[in-house]
Amino acid sequence: MASLLRTVCLLSSSVVLAGPIDLRPTFDVASVKTNNSGTGVDRIRNNGGILLIENVPLKRLIVMAFDVPEWQDYLFSGPDWLDAKNFDIQARFPPDTPRLKFLQMFQRLLEERFSMVLHREPREFSVLALVPGKKRNEGLTLRPAAAPGGSYRFRAMNGHATGSSISMAGRLSRPDFGLDRPVLDLTGLEGTFDLTLDWKPEHVQDGAATDSGSDASIFVAIEEQLGLKLERRKISLDVLVVDRINKAPTEN
Repeated sequence: MASLLRTVCLLSSSVVLAGPIDLRPTFDVASVKTNNSGTGVDRIRNNGGILLIENVPLKRLIVMAFDVPEWQDYLFSGPDWLDAKNFDIQARFPPDTPRLKFLQMFQRLLEERFSMVLHREPREFSVLALVPGKKRNEGLTLRPAAAPGGSYRFRAMNGHATGSSISMAGRLSRPDFGLDRPVLDLTGLEGTFDLTLDWKPEHVQDGAATDSGSDASIFVAIEEQLGLKLERRKISLDVLVVDRINKAPTEN
């Protein structure tokens, strides 16, 4: 009996020392290699069960895998060198893999190959909240996309912006609009939109010509032309933090 108890204890200790089992799915085949070409040309393709990535910075790979939108990279914290080290990835997986399962595969691949450890923590940010405005004029230029799932197009320059099939808050966070803090979508609106927006950039002097011909500030233009409103707020958001990561991947 004593011998049996010792055996059970040893087995229990082994389970504890081994740590939790990772139940996330894996790619059928995957290759991760450093890219030192220095060309500045990158490529990402993900369809038909094939993931092909060429010359992409490690930071971008991480935010892609953990579903951090490009316009919300303030929700990511890691070493500065992540932007300077580029990699190639080739991977295969079942073509009908759901998006969530694909992201789990991608996350596990990066964590294992780079011995990466991450956590999420709440941090307070000063943001501009995009909310429904008090006015909803007739003929608003913010319209549901004419072709949902259609081609994305966006252009913003010198006080004039047009877009098709876009996420509104994501575009407003771009430097083109001259806003001093990130924009967070709290409108409750779903889907993508077509829009035209005209405003007077803050750096333009009175009387100077712009592409828009409008004298409205970006705040006024958004409310009068789109029926939405920007409000300054402080809000707590979860940030993805890299605690540890290797500069080179393990062998494939």
